[in-house]
Amino acid sequence: MSPEYNSMKGINNYGDEMSAAELMTKKHRAKVGGMWEKIGKLQFEFLKSQGLQPQDNLLDVGCGCLRGGLHYIEYLSTGHYSGIDINSSLLEAGRLEIKEAQLEHKQAQLILNDEFDLGLFDKKFGANNIKRHLNHLNFEMEKPSKTTFGSFL
Repeated sequence: MSPEYNSMKGINNYGDEMSAAELMTKKHRAKVGGMWEKIGKLQFEFLKSQGLQPQDNLLDVGCGCLRGGLHYIEYLSTGHYSGIDINSSLLEAGRLEIKEAQLEHKQAQLILNDEFDLGLFDKKFGANNIKRHLNHLNFEMEKPSKTTFGSFL
């Protein structure tokens, strides 16, 4: 685990793992700020208003349990949604949400990586199609990761 991940302690509880029982009772929805449907839809509508098209590849940095991600996955063409996060339990919650929404056929790519190493993805993303969740990151994590955003545009 990287020092940046450990430095989240005391700032917020985003890095704390959740139990399987908590995921099954959807406590992950509150962990990411609540207002699950409202905020998820707002995130989606914002990117759509900025020109997001179904054929675009979208990289969701800090995707968590897919509050917005579910909307993107449903809208985008198959295989065009990619998410990366530092919290394995939130990614597992996202996989459960995908299954519940019957969106497995959309082949969303979810990657666990505590350094936000974008070199793990096999596709390019447009500058307008990288969504970052700055509220989950501290200043140390804003330093360039192994692969910078610029190399992916």
